Amino acid sequence: AALAAARAVAIDVETAIELAERFAVQLAAFATVYHGLAQARRQQVSEPRAYAPRTPPAIVAASGVRAALALATAATLWYWLAWGQLATALVMTTVFCALASSSPRPTAMVKQVMTGFLIAAPLTFATEFLLVIRASGFAMLMLAALPLFALALWLMTDPKRAGIGIGMAMFSSQFIAPVNQMHYDPMAVANGMLGQMIGVLLALVIFTVLLPEHTMGNRGHVRAALWREALDTCRARLRGDGGALRHRFDNRVRDLLSQLNAAAGPTPPPETRAVVREGLTLLELGHAVIELRALNAAPLAPAVRDSLAAALRRLAAYLRAPVNGARAAAVAALL
Repeated sequence: AALAAARAVAIDVETAIELAERFAVQLAAFATVYHGLAQARRQQVSEPRAYAPRTPPAIVAASGVRAALALATAATLWYWLAWGQLATALVMTTVFCALASSSPRPTAMVKQVMTGFLIAAPLTFATEFLLVIRASGFAMLMLAALPLFALALWLMTDPKRAGIGIGMAMFSSQFIAPVNQMHYDPMAVANGMLGQMIGVLLALVIFTVLLPEHTMGNRGHVRAALWREALDTCRARLRGDGGALRHRFDNRVRDLLSQLNAAAGPTPPPETRAVVREGLTLLELGHAVIELRALNAAPLAPAVRDSLAAALRRLAAYLRAPVNGARAAAVAALL
């Protein structure tokens, strides 16, 4: 028991030393970059590598299914109803399905844009046929359109209502557009407005009904993706000292945690915080696996190499199936 306690203390001390050393190295690199920027001099601290983001495959597939179904639905309505403005609805549905797929809260985003469209429709109609039609000259034209666009921009400055402002700005800018030969057709404008609102409404229905849980930052999908990324450090190809693999793994894990943070909002629930803690643990574990693999690739005694290989196999088994038995076996192999 005393030997086990002493060994545990030694492991804690070695871990603290390693973390302190890593902190010192990263702080020195940060200071070098900071002073280089302050003195307007380029400082090449490390080899530049491309950023490697990561999105869970299930979310990517769900986004494709939603976009395809929305496009097929809009095209079918366009064909069977033979209404020309449904071509505009098809475009708007496709655009917002693509834009909202990258949002952690796509339904709320499209709903806010739809609200902006509904608010902007009567205001745009009134601006076009009561103010713009009477404007004479460029200055008067700008003054006529200014109140509507100013309201949209003011709403965009509020994070809670930014989607409404974006919807108003997008909607009104497509109808209040000065051209050399102005043509005022209330019926055509009303049809165009209705077509655009139908397109956004269809996108909202698609996101509400079809696979609503498969969105960016979903806690369950992010957690599963974090474990897959940690497992990939055990089986992905290792080149040199593992710098490329370490960079890719670090980028992907941090991107997944960033998606989770964006979806959770300012007050994440306890379940989300638990996934964040789990992700940070897996980040450290993945870096440790890469270091073990790089060490195992160096010339070592056969007994040491066999021990490292056994530890890596146990770690891979635990990351593949994180149960208590696999965890105990991995800890025993490492100690």
